[in-house]
Amino acid sequence: TTNTPGEMCGNRSNIPRSRSTGWIVCKWLWVVMAVLVAVLAVAVGVLAVCDDCRHRMFAAWMTHLVAPQLEGLHRPLKDQLLGGDGVSPLFSGELLELGPGSGTNFKYMTNSPFLRWHGAEPNDHFRESLLASATEAGLEPATEASVRENLLALSGEAAMEEYARQGKQFDVILCTLVLCSVPDPAALLKQVHDRLVPGGRFYFFEHVGAPEESTLRMIQRFVDPLWQLLADGCHLSRDTARLVNQAGFEEVELRTVHLPDMGMLPHHILGVATKQMID
Repeated sequence: TTNTPGEMCGNRSNIPRSRSTGWIVCKWLWVVMAVLVAVLAVAVGVLAVCDDCRHRMFAAWMTHLVAPQLEGLHRPLKDQLLGGDGVSPLFSGELLELGPGSGTNFKYMTNSPFLRWHGAEPNDHFRESLLASATEAGLEPATEASVRENLLALSGEAAMEEYARQGKQFDVILCTLVLCSVPDPAALLKQVHDRLVPGGRFYFFEHVGAPEESTLRMIQRFVDPLWQLLADGCHLSRDTARLVNQAGFEEVELRTVHLPDMGMLPHHILGVATKQMID
């Protein structure tokens, strides 16, 4: 039997006057809860139908709140993947970064004098913070200029199609926390392979789903539809490691790591995939 708020809080006529304050507080708690649920429902409805609202909220949320926290948790692993030896440049030539967001990876490109950057970021609300990050990182002048010249407001898939039309290929393609949100990650990874020069390298760092049949995996699947709205298309339970291994690279160096402080997203992969030298 479902109790009404009045039944749960008690009937006021049966409550001594000395307890009337508690009854009023209980009633108001129900009102506040109802208002919060209504506001949440309206917000989810708006995000579901307004793409620009969702993109704007996600960019602000990531730039000012989430990205600094994530960098603190991810920095040791990204340093291992992208930091090189700290002296000689890890990156050179033509580099494409998919989904650069607010530009948190520019710090790994500061000692690369022969690097020309290209980027595909579909969320144009990141543009201002990304360009600011390029300036603050202390990139080589030519590299910083390439950021301003070569930033495309396109999804990874659309950018890859444009580069294919141009016949353009890259020495390095970089992708961090992006494959969770693209509509078809398997297709994008095949495009990544095709757009690399022979011997080119694909660097990746991604969160992935919890192990199959685990309680966390079931929770991720249950929460996933709402999470996609709040996190601009991010999926919680993708098996990205399998997709990278099936994308046609000659060699894949991949590590799986567990970050217990990441709540519902503790499982991550990072590594480098290399295209065959003779294409």
